[in-house]
Amino acid sequence: MAPEREWAVIVSPYAWAASLKGDGSLAGFDTDVDVPFSDVLKHLDFVVMGNVEITNGSWGVYFDAQHVRTSQDEQLLANELDLGIKTTSLSAGAFLKAYEAELGGQTVFNRPRTISIEPTAGIRWTKLEGTVHFLGLSAQKSADWVDPFIGLRVNADLTDRWNLFSSVDVGGFDVGSKFTINAQSYLGYRTTM
Repeated sequence: MAPEREWAVIVSPYAWAASLKGDGSLAGFDTDVDVPFSDVLKHLDFVVMGNVEITNGSWGVYFDAQHVRTSQDEQLLANELDLGIKTTSLSAGAFLKAYEAELGGQTVFNRPRTISIEPTAGIRWTKLEGTVHFLGLSAQKSADWVDPFIGLRVNADLTDRWNLFSSVDVGGFDVGSKFTINAQSYLGYRTTM
């Protein structure tokens, strides 16, 4: 295990290419959900996301937030149907650096370039809001839930400034959802201020 370092706060705004696949249920109707990234991008109105991590190099905590707003207009029976969807996700977790190996060279922060593997656990709050406007009428529905999760993170310094971060977690466990799988990869660029 790496020697303990000074505490650091790492702020990482990011953008991502999202897709959604799974099962959904609304008002007693079950359906398959399959929304590819191209559809999300086409209907995207607003997005903000970021991550804050507090770590001493051996372990730490993190907070992650994502808010996405999409809308689309469709023609239904010669009338316009407007659909708006907001998705908000807030995660908080802790991690422990279980394995770390040096890759040679230094990062822009004068630390050795490394690859690390970090088990993680936490909770994720999710809220979905949908609004439909049709024939002068409006309907709105929302749902929110909290899921515990466990997972694994891998962080690799590709160069002194570029790094690759990947994580996968499973959750739900019949607490908020039946079962969830969340996988993400980020290509990051470090800068000094």
